[in-house]
Amino acid sequence: MKRLAIVLILLTCATSFAQKHHDEKREYRKEMRKDRLDLSPEQVAELTWKKLTLVLDLNEGQQKDVRQISLKQAKLRKEAHQKRKNEKKLSEEDRFKARIARLDNKIVHKKQMKSILNEDQYKKWEKINIQKKRGKRECQRKRGLHGEKR
Repeated sequence: MKRLAIVLILLTCATSFAQKHHDEKREYRKEMRKDRLDLSPEQVAELTWKKLTLVLDLNEGQQKDVRQISLKQAKLRKEAHQKRKNEKKLSEEDRFKARIARLDNKIVHKKQMKSILNEDQYKKWEKINIQKKRGKRECQRKRGLHGEKR
């Protein structure tokens, strides 16, 4: 009986320690997300095109085009974020329209990037985007959000 009590106490301590660590990680992520939201669209665009320049080895003309596209995308994301923040609850139809608009924007963005990048650069860019999506899905799965309404 004493052994059972000791085992239960140890299990309780271990799970509470794990929860504390998980909460600290969540708080850190919230702070990082908040810092990212505090950036202006111009700052976000600059970070994006500089990262792409390093990864894809863009030439001067490509850098200029990617900078313009990045700025446009950053402004659209900022506007969408502000709109979602101001509207607490969207109807199903509004959510559907927003999703369609987001997908249309992704299609246009992909076509623009394809016209700017050469074949090897475009493949690398696609691979980067796939990895980002995987990471996001993996994070959602770990938190139990994948497949659930938010």
